[in-house]
Amino acid sequence: MKKSWMALSTLCICFSLFSACTTTGWKSKDLNAYLQQFVGQSTQQVQQTINLKSMGYQTTQKPILTSDQLTYTVIRSLNIPTPAARSFDGMTIQTGASGANSYNLNIKCDIVFLLKNNVVQSYQYQGRAC
Repeated sequence: MKKSWMALSTLCICFSLFSACTTTGWKSKDLNAYLQQFVGQSTQQVQQTINLKSMGYQTTQKPILTSDQLTYTVIRSLNIPTPAARSFDGMTIQTGASGANSYNLNIKCDIVFLLKNNVVQSYQYQGRAC
């Protein structure tokens, strides 16, 4: 009986860790298509038109404009569950995580528009969340 509970708890731990580490691709085709429309536009047009919040992305600050780049920083919030220990029949087992047993991690991604004469030539992503 104890071996089956140990096997079950090990399975729960593995499942929790696996689900915490798997995420879907962050750069969606929709975002790429959305950003593609700004290629060929002036920095002023981009700044007046772009709305990353409408795409579901949280921005951190105003964009940073230099002579050759226009950079928007977006935040990706990850909720990472941590296993919780529970006692059953005098034996402690690890179970899946609940909302109370998790922590949030905000990681950033820079969307960088590459410029020539204040006109967007292309864009790229920089950062660990991209």
